[in-house]
This record gives sequence, C-alpha cells and structure tokens, in this order.
Amino acid sequence: MIEDYALRAVSTKCYALYSFPKETRAAMNVFKAYGDEGEIEIPKSGMDAMATLTPIQGELAAIGGGEGLQRIQGDTTPLVRIEFESEIISLSLRTKPLNDVELLFLPGAGQPERMVAHKGRSAVLVRNLAAEKQAADKVRSALEDFESWAENDYAWRIDSFIHSLKALAALKELDGAVRLEWRK
Repeated sequence: MIEDYALRAVSTKCYALYSFPKETRAAMNVFKAYGDEGEIEIPKSGMDAMATLTPIQGELAAIGGGEGLQRIQGDTTPLVRIEFESEIISLSLRTKPLNDVELLFLPGAGQPERMVAHKGRSAVLVRNLAAEKQAADKVRSALEDFESWAENDYAWRIDSFIHSLKALAALKELDGAVRLEWRK
C-alpha cells in the first residue's frame, strides 16, 4: 500500500518531498541521509524526472499550480454503471473524466484540479464541475419517472423487470449524452 507523498513549495523553483511510501526503504535511507527528518529539496527542473519515478497522489495538484505538468481537460459526459442482480437493476451515475484512468466522481463534486498518473507520467486533470453537473442533470431528468427507485440523487435500484427495461430505453434516448458501462 502506498502512502501519500507530500510536497511543499520551498520557492518558485524548488519543492521539498517530506513523506514517501513505507515500502521504499532505499528511498527512506536516501532521504534521511540528505535531509532533515526525511526532507530533501528537489529543483523544479527535476520535478518531471521525479514525476516519472514517483506516483504522486491526486490531492497535490494545487501545489505550484501543477507548473510544468501536462494539463488534461476531463470529459464531462456522464457515465451510468449498470449492474444486474437477479431481477434487480442498479444504476449509478458518475463522471469518469479520463477513459483510461479508473477515477470516478459524483458529477460536479470535488476539486476542479487533481494530480493523476496518466500514461506513465504525472499530469493535472482539469474538471469542469459546472458542465459535469449540467450533463448529469440531463440524465437525472431522463430518469425522473423512476424517482421512487432512487437511492439518492445519483443511484437507482429498480426491482421491476419492465421498469428496468424502460429505464434502459430512457438512457438510450439520450443518444451519446451518456456513456453506459455494464458491470459484471
């Protein structure tokens, strides 16, 4: 299990890394040898190299504004995960900003910027929270006839086969305004 990395801006050209994974004992020895209590200074030009070596956790995106990192605009198209269990269908409405990264969010909720590992490098995911919410509201409107089966604003559990088919038909009518993912 990897613990969070923590970076602190020392200056506009330098960051300090002051936490690291327990599993990386060799890194701990280097950090202790070259810094006070495991703290070393890394020149800003070295951050790209560090990003390829270290999977920095998502909450660090705001540090330094993600300077020097690729900024990726997240997809705002809602995702509905569909799961069948006996005669019950469960629908879960989420936002998956990057198709190739397994990150799911409640639409319009959370931080607008987040550090992610993307194609082997660290990058800043930029989410348009307002557009996510607006797109999700279209899906919710299409499912308003199924309000009695809503578990919350973003999940439905429909225990009627006929109504399950009607819900799927309502989602199909959105024609590209929603992505559907069938869960096993």
